[in-house]
Amino acid sequence: MISSNRIIKSITNTIISTRQSSSSLSYIPNRRWTSSNNSNHNNNNNDVHLVFYTRPTCSLCLDAKEILYPIADEVNENKENIALNRKIVIDEINIDLPQHHQHHEKWKYDVPVGMIGSKIVFKHRINDLDKLFFDLDQYLNKPINNNYNDNNN
Repeated sequence: MISSNRIIKSITNTIISTRQSSSSLSYIPNRRWTSSNNSNHNNNNNDVHLVFYTRPTCSLCLDAKEILYPIADEVNENKENIALNRKIVIDEINIDLPQHHQHHEKWKYDVPVGMIGSKIVFKHRINDLDKLFFDLDQYLNKPINNNYNDNNN
């Protein structure tokens, strides 16, 4: 398992410097995120998809983005996970967009929410970074099953 101390310090420094350098954080538009450091990796069915429900006016969502993306990048850069040819892919869904009205009704009072399959990995805040690292690492190291049912955790 990856030690989270190094990434926690990096994230904290990034958040502090970002907040000191500008009075407001800029919103990162709805996007599909993948690690740019492993350009030989193609999106495949082996990837673990974390669905990230968010909205642009949510300050907790901005805080979660500042934590989530660097952690996913750190997990994806782990040599063991690169060898497995698997990675965490974050599918960010803006629940305020009309095409996501069904997600808006379900999550409007709970964003940010991160889910892998049917398991909620975090909701409202990312409070436990060690647990998030552990969960992401566990999903990457689960045996691949195309008929995957994560209710059997």
